[in-house]
Amino acid sequence: MSTAQEVEITHEVEVAQEVEITQEAKKADKKTNPPKQPRRTTKYIRTPNDSQSQFLTSALGELREAISTPDDAFVHFCALDLFSDIRSILERLKHTLQTEDLTENNCCLVQSTCKEHLDLQVLLIEADTRMKARLKEDEALNNNDFDTNPFASESSLSATDDEVDRFLASFVNDVWELGDFIQETFATRIGSLADLALKNPSAMQVIIETVEEYEVAIAKYQDYENQKDSITEEGEEGKGSLKIASMRDGVIKQCRMDFELKSFEVFSTVHMSAADNADKDNAAGNQLIAVIHAATKLVGEIEPVKNLFPTDWGVDIHWSLCVSNVCSNNLLQQIGGPDGHNLPELSTDQLFDFITWVEFFCGTLETAYPLTVEKNPDKAPFDSRPDLLHGDGKEVELEDAIDALAWAKNTLWGVHLRAKESYEAHSQTDDNDTLLPLPVPVEKQQESHISVTDITQEVAITQEMSTAQEVEITHEVEVAQEVEITQEAKKADKKTNPPKQPRRTTKYIRTPNDSQSQFLTSALGELREAISTPDDAFVHFCALDLFSDIRSILERLKHTLQTEDLTENNCCLVQSTCKEHLDLQVLLIEADTRMKARLKEDEALNNNDFDTNPFASESSLSATDDEVDRFLASFVNDVWELGDFIQETFATRIGSLADLALKNPSAMQVIIETVEEYEVAIAKYQDYENQKDSITEEGEEGKGSLKIASMRDGVIKQCRMDFELKSFEVFSTVHMSAADNADKDNAAGNQLIAVIHAATKLVGEIEPVKNLFPTDWGVDIHWSLCVSNVCSNNLLQQIGGPDGHNLPELSTDQLFDFITWVEFFCGTLETAYPLTVEKNP
Repeated sequence: MSTAQEVEITHEVEVAQEVEITQEAKKADKKTNPPKQPRRTTKYIRTPNDSQSQFLTSALGELREAISTPDDAFVHFCALDLFSDIRSILERLKHTLQTEDLTENNCCLVQSTCKEHLDLQVLLIEADTRMKARLKEDEALNNNDFDTNPFASESSLSATDDEVDRFLASFVNDVWELGDFIQETFATRIGSLADLALKNPSAMQVIIETVEEYEVAIAKYQDYENQKDSITEEGEEGKGSLKIASMRDGVIKQCRMDFELKSFEVFSTVHMSAADNADKDNAAGNQLIAVIHAATKLVGEIEPVKNLFPTDWGVDIHWSLCVSNVCSNNLLQQIGGPDGHNLPELSTDQLFDFITWVEFFCGTLETAYPLTVEKNPDKAPFDSRPDLLHGDGKEVELEDAIDALAWAKNTLWGVHLRAKESYEAHSQTDDNDTLLPLPVPVEKQQESHISVTDITQEVAITQEMSTAQEVEITHEVEVAQEVEITQEAKKADKKTNPPKQPRRTTKYIRTPNDSQSQFLTSALGELREAISTPDDAFVHFCALDLFSDIRSILERLKHTLQTEDLTENNCCLVQSTCKEHLDLQVLLIEADTRMKARLKEDEALNNNDFDTNPFASESSLSATDDEVDRFLASFVNDVWELGDFIQETFATRIGSLADLALKNPSAMQVIIETVEEYEVAIAKYQDYENQKDSITEEGEEGKGSLKIASMRDGVIKQCRMDFELKSFEVFSTVHMSAADNADKDNAAGNQLIAVIHAATKLVGEIEPVKNLFPTDWGVDIHWSLCVSNVCSNNLLQQIGGPDGHNLPELSTDQLFDFITWVEFFCGTLETAYPLTVEKNP
């Protein structure tokens, strides 16, 4: 072994010993000189719209303090508690990803885990940068003038950059391994990202935002000198590198795979069903109808995906091409290829459905990608997938993709012209007077009549696109404020008899799927500890810091409701606010109950035998139930006022609850669950003796009552009002449009078509509302009655009342559409409410 190596090893041993001695000295110092304030535990709290978590802020503060130490900076750096905390944090995060259900309703948990992982990476980079900067500064100062450098010393110059790298290496590797595990989670444990995006776009939005946060951090630290330097001992490329891990490429790749697989799965189901029914009558015709239905569903999902994903991800164009490819392939197979050899064999209805679908497909593509309108690319085969990716395989070649979409559109439009010719040939030889009219061009489809296929497609697309979710956001806040005690006796008592343990900081942390928040658990623990004090229980009770914290919590919650955007994509913020409000109500009831129980116990023991009562004393019996009520009165009033403000928020600041339920049922489900949590708490405390006793000084009925506030009746009332208003708004728009076009040709016929379209939309929303709301809310039956009433009224007006005086004046197409709608309406009602089948009131 060389002399240099011996010196280096000796030096490392000395540094390790200094770190150990420093830690032991800290422990000894804490025992002999307990700090006035307990060491602030690192809080893993992230508030909404906060770019830097409180954890990272606190950790960087500790780091700055250690590095700026005049002597032994590296020793203090290595002895920081935050480094010993890192492994426990990593274990907790990995355990969360392994054990929790991470499917569509829990993406916020993935988001919070990723944010903590990102914070750890930023912390390590900052630690490396700042420690090395300090060492470089010390070296420069010592080279200039050792005497004028206040920081320079043997210990401060005893470390090198290599030693900093070696110290951080294990932490960096562990954090990088968690990044690999998160990548695996995105790929395997969330489920299909395509299904998530289509069924719950709000949850997918959470994933997208999470991935983009990594990219923001990468851009911020792109000039960091160690971004590409690996410090792993194994030498594996990338692994253990002190840089921000990127999740973007892996998630984009997984999205493309999942979307491509989904496009094939849809038609696989169709073909399997066709194979099972191959021996039945009209099997080929039924298969064509099934293929058109599947293709309609896929094409209807092009626009939502385009609106959801960032343009530079290229997921939307990839999905559109997959849909174009697979739909064109399957439909061309059904009609005998691009030349349409099988078109003459199709029935009039099948031709009509095919023509309608092609117009729907071409119109959707041109709306989503206007560049396809004028494109006329060279012919390309359908049986091979074009190479969309170029260069490093991460970016989509947009021009090639647009060419592929345009070619598919133009090819199908050519088949569309041949199908129209076949349709016209059928119309010349068909004696059926109820022959369906040929669809009008795409740009006039909004004014066209509707058919059975149109209604079915409209309902299917409406139901498919109405599903969304709001991402559950984990909201955690720490409040650590010292209360100013007004009673001089309490001040003297705290000075002369300081507690042996520092006050445990109350944590306002709520973990997912946890019935009782950590805030409430911690607060009840403090309450129990104060009330069980042998002497001066009421004094300790009144001096609890949690009471002084209540007002700051209330101000924060009200400020959140006043300033944040609480529309459909932020209902989880309303939920977390309500949960904290509910916790405060439960805390006050528990405080009142337990304190009075303690006073009652003291009184009973003193009445029996003063000497045998270990708790009885003049001070412990100096309070009465009325004093407890007076002490809690102001807190109860403040909490109750927040409840009134939350009621007002449900009524005015979230927007129409009807629109929320129909456009984003997952967000409405969050509201329903929040409201029902209040009812669960009310049932739990229904026997509480003060449930109906008002302790407000104003004497206003209910206001300030020490009981759980109910949100249910107010929200149900608002839902019914919003749904009723919505049913009228739909037809108000129709009538305003009819009034504007009253002087045009066939105005009455166009109005009937518009009324049927509006009625179809409303009836299609009966079943989703019924499935969403609890039965005992009665919102679904109220909505169904509104729909039934307003649709019946408007349609009966169009046809001349219940006797149908205007029916003879309607065209064949109008009669057909009306008959189809009535059958659809009656079928929907009987399915949703079977009791209507036999009823004849």
